[in-house]
Amino acid sequence: MEPINIAQRLFREGNTLWKQSRLAEAIQKFETALLHCDKEHWFYPEFLEAFGHLLSEAGRYDDAITKLEMCEEEHLKRGEDETSNEIILPRLGIAEIHINLGHKEKGIRLLEEYGKKGGRSSYLFFEKLAFVYFETREKLKARSAALKAIEIFKKQRDTTTYETKFTHILKNS
Repeated sequence: MEPINIAQRLFREGNTLWKQSRLAEAIQKFETALLHCDKEHWFYPEFLEAFGHLLSEAGRYDDAITKLEMCEEEHLKRGEDETSNEIILPRLGIAEIHINLGHKEKGIRLLEEYGKKGGRSSYLFFEKLAFVYFETREKLKARSAALKAIEIFKKQRDTTTYETKFTHILKNS
């Protein structure tokens, strides 16, 4: 079996374990998969991103940040645009880890830096920003970010169902 096929099989098995909340076993599968993964394969950065989120969920925050940073670097090396979800999602993951660790100022600073680097065209960026501002009691900023997320989402998806996600913020800010 080709090494990439082994890596993908282990990745799928790890995902199954992750969904079952068997995090330690999932991490072992992901670690073994990483040994077989070709860094030039299209699958590699996506694998790093998933691994980063798994490590974060397991409380291994430093390792999670490392994997998410590696994912971002891989996508940038491959020529991904700063505004692409391939770049924005790992960045949001890193900021979220800092926020969840209680480093809200650093998390917000990272979000604002990411926004300057291109995140401002992504509803995901404004979605995360809205919830962070709301949690930190900056209600006017939360409302503004929520409205911007809705505006961008409507342009991209042409739907109003997304608005219900922000009902609490919009009613309480």
